[in-house]
Amino acid sequence: MQPAAPGPAASPPAPAPAPTPAPARAADPSCPATGDGVSVFADHLESGRIAFDLYAATVAPDSLPIVDAVAARLRACASLQIEIQVHTDTVRAGVFNARQSQRVAEALRERLVAQGVDASRVAACGYGESRPITSAIDWTARSANMRVEWHALATPAAAHVCPAVDDPR
Repeated sequence: MQPAAPGPAASPPAPAPAPTPAPARAADPSCPATGDGVSVFADHLESGRIAFDLYAATVAPDSLPIVDAVAARLRACASLQIEIQVHTDTVRAGVFNARQSQRVAEALRERLVAQGVDASRVAACGYGESRPITSAIDWTARSANMRVEWHALATPAAAHVCPAVDDPR
């Protein structure tokens, strides 16, 4: 009797997808996890997409209600310290992108403060094109790279120092 011929090698199981964290701020139970279209996670906030004009360094008028919703969530979460990160695509010169993204971040910070958020809780950092999501250059990729992110800080925002952004070219 011959041993059974080996069958086809079994495929390894597909890796399980990474779990999506549930909105929660366990460190601050008084902080509502969601509200006004903004979710608070341990390390960031998620809101609708913020559109901005990089040349004018202004926030698009139709994005202001989203910024105001972020302000409402920050007022409800009094211990939350954040860094506003503004990122760009690579269409313009790197120095221009870095400078203008910083100006947009500062405009967002000013809007949050005008909506009642303590200025000492918000750091504004322009990253220019230094942290792209994708290296593709089509319109969809460029749009993905032009973004605003809200990151929770473990240290006071008033002491936060934005990293230097070098001209990548």
